[in-house]
Amino acid sequence: MVNRNLVLLLLVLSVVFVSLNFVSAGWVNFTFNGTVVDDSGNALANATINITVRSMQGSEVVGYNSTTTNLSGWFSIPVDNSSALWMYDLKIAHYNGSTSIYNSVNNFTDYMSKSLPTFPSQMMEMIAGTTFRLTPAATMNITAINVSGGRANFTYQIKDEKLGYPVAEEHTNSVYEAVVYVPRTRNYTIMVYPYQSMPVSFTWNNFSSPNAYTITPVINNGMPSNYSNSSYTLIYQFNLSMNVVRLTGYFNFTTEPNWSTTGESNFTVIPYLIEGDNIIHSQYGAMPYNLSSMNQQQTDFFNASSGFYNISLPATVETSKILLFAVARNNTLWYGGFKNLSFAYDAASYNSHNFTAYGLIGEAITNITLNRMDGNEGFINISAARKTFSIINSSNGTMANLTAHVETKVDYSEYGATAFTWMSDISQQSSIVSATFSLPLLNVTGIKEMNVYASGGPSGGNGQYAPKKVSTRTAAQIISNGNITLSTFSPGDIEGGVAASDIRMALFISNSSCDVPSPAVSCYLGGSASGNSNTTLDSFNPMVAVMGGGKISFRMGTSSGVLVHYVNVDMLASGPPDAMFDNDTGTSESSSNFANAMRFGSQGPTIYDYVLISMPYVEGSTSVTGLNENADVNISIPTFYDDDWNAVWTSSNGSAANLAGNYSHYSTYVNDWGNLTIQQNCSKTAVSSSEQLNATNPCYIDTTANRIWVRLPHFSGTGPSVSGAIVTATVTATAETTTTPSGGGGSSGITYQVAANEYQAGTTKTLNAGDALRYLIGDEDHKITVTGFTSSSVTIKVESNSTQIATLDEGETKKFELTGDDYYDTSVTYNGAVNGKASITLKAVHEQIVEETPTEPTIGEKIGEAVGKVTSNKGIAAAVIALIVIIAAFFILKSRGVMVKKKFRR
Repeated sequence: MVNRNLVLLLLVLSVVFVSLNFVSAGWVNFTFNGTVVDDSGNALANATINITVRSMQGSEVVGYNSTTTNLSGWFSIPVDNSSALWMYDLKIAHYNGSTSIYNSVNNFTDYMSKSLPTFPSQMMEMIAGTTFRLTPAATMNITAINVSGGRANFTYQIKDEKLGYPVAEEHTNSVYEAVVYVPRTRNYTIMVYPYQSMPVSFTWNNFSSPNAYTITPVINNGMPSNYSNSSYTLIYQFNLSMNVVRLTGYFNFTTEPNWSTTGESNFTVIPYLIEGDNIIHSQYGAMPYNLSSMNQQQTDFFNASSGFYNISLPATVETSKILLFAVARNNTLWYGGFKNLSFAYDAASYNSHNFTAYGLIGEAITNITLNRMDGNEGFINISAARKTFSIINSSNGTMANLTAHVETKVDYSEYGATAFTWMSDISQQSSIVSATFSLPLLNVTGIKEMNVYASGGPSGGNGQYAPKKVSTRTAAQIISNGNITLSTFSPGDIEGGVAASDIRMALFISNSSCDVPSPAVSCYLGGSASGNSNTTLDSFNPMVAVMGGGKISFRMGTSSGVLVHYVNVDMLASGPPDAMFDNDTGTSESSSNFANAMRFGSQGPTIYDYVLISMPYVEGSTSVTGLNENADVNISIPTFYDDDWNAVWTSSNGSAANLAGNYSHYSTYVNDWGNLTIQQNCSKTAVSSSEQLNATNPCYIDTTANRIWVRLPHFSGTGPSVSGAIVTATVTATAETTTTPSGGGGSSGITYQVAANEYQAGTTKTLNAGDALRYLIGDEDHKITVTGFTSSSVTIKVESNSTQIATLDEGETKKFELTGDDYYDTSVTYNGAVNGKASITLKAVHEQIVEETPTEPTIGEKIGEAVGKVTSNKGIAAAVIALIVIIAAFFILKSRGVMVKKKFRR
């Protein structure tokens, strides 16, 4: 799987690099350079840069390149690039003393680079010159012993508990010892898969301990496990000693009212391995069939008539967790029951548990495949009713040849088990005509949450799909609709698409000084060299900053002024976060009150710490009716939305506890959300530290930039409401909430009414960015807003029954059809910048639209079109972001999805 994904990644990258003109003539050597700093930006001297050269054919090591940084953190290293089949694995580390952790207590790895996939040479050249921000590191030394105290070999994975995917793993070659460097600020679950023994785990969450101490297992025939606080080193030795115990009981399906004593029936109990964070792989997580056969002359026993069972399960010194799935069929009816359990090494030899039977959701009767341990070769298939989910596109079409990783959270704590997550994978194969996966689900409850990460498409395509989060669904909803709709990565407004020129984004260093409404220029990693956060999607290039490592925050919004600031976002954990927001401010003013209600949210998983949301407002004055900044301004969130922007909870019909209970992704921060559902006064004290915006004080009004900022635990579908007093204008101009993306004026504007005779004859106005012209065609109202301008071009938004975005060069005229017929109605001419304003001429026209007859493109034009598809209409940023999505998909499907069928190896 890994090699195949590497091939796919290389092919996809090649397409992108061709379109970006990064492919050089021939395969020649290149120089890789950059600067290495710590997480505070201080230069790291004597940091070690290692580049491992691998062949795509078997991922075999071809050679190594290494060097160290000078006093300023700079390095430069020549790299051999003699073959198109070579890939490059980059790792950077800084050592406190010698490069060995064994020589003395002061010799350890104190900083490390971001974990990156293997790249082709074009990618390495693209990120050359990067400032690599290393994160504080810690060391894990992992060994294992058997029941006799001798060293035992194993494979392993170390999973980041927050991100949910492995940061280090080895599933191919068994080792007797693993020394792994990991980010110091995270918590981890270490899981080892021994030969001829039960996989076991250990959870570590104490790299912050100020003291060194010994970790004492229940039984330990080897060296004591311990933690060194001076070198941030965990030395842990797993004790793999294991017993086998019996579990007996009944599956009470015979008490079901529809159970028949005649006809065909069968019954089995399937054990699944529970991994860290209660994750179970639906395809590869089943433990071997008939574990009783490990004891001579014994076997698992199931009686389909009475529901009695007698099976064997492992009991371990270290932590091991099992989920039992009891499944029975009676004629055409299917029943299921779940139970999570764990047996200690000294557990009683005989134990009992009775399952309660529930119906199973599912129209598909599929096989669950188990390895055999009863002396027979191959596998055994156990039939079960499982619900099949289909991944479809936004046009409701089936998606073939798709690679996907899916995590589905269920909560069976009231039905005999616990809350856990099913993990499923879909492989990109040309033989698969529809991307589907199946799960065994009880019909008494639904799912709490589902996260989908996908890439690919027909004919081995490389579509980039935004990560999808499906919120709570009931059993009835699942039964009626098993479709999961994916969309391509395209942040925009809820009511319709937003042009790439309207999307604004930037990257920042993530720390207490930079995760604020107005970060200093020194905080910017990408978006503009001048520190302008309003860089458009057309010109934004996040690749260098993302690959450079360190904590990153991501800000995104539209020219309407809505901004979303994701704090400490991991863009390689699932790709860039998608976002949806209202493209208007929903503002209304009465004689004495200001009200602003907007909707925004994301269908993506939570891969960040929290978010800051910014909403613009109009400042009231004698010339503009708007918010009275001198009075109190309050905010609350009275409404929450589902994936289709239907209101699922309002403050008038439920409590915060009710919200968290029904929608699991709110439950972790129930107090934070509860605080936001009631009126909160917005502070006017300038925010210089992220600590000022917190769960207790979540709102800030920036009276200089005319923005209201709100802190949310995560970016689910919400509808914040802002209220305050207004100042009423005393002049005739109509004030409306508009905003400036960049350049050419302030953040709010004035709308001028154009009289009918002026419109017919043609009128010229000088406008600030944000100003607008309103006019009538018949009795229909139309509006043209200047969203931004320079001396050489202007961008306008034309609003009528639909919205049109256009950019005009100086001296250019464009015509617009606004009334639904075959005639142009309005012409707009940009006369250039006059006294710091955009000079616009608006005129009525009535000219028939003439369709141009397309000519057959030449062969050269066809080739150019094919090569340019990746970047057409989006510019370099879209291609680069697409590249990040591809890399993230590869990283997820490799790290999260890689599973070994021989988890419990004979």
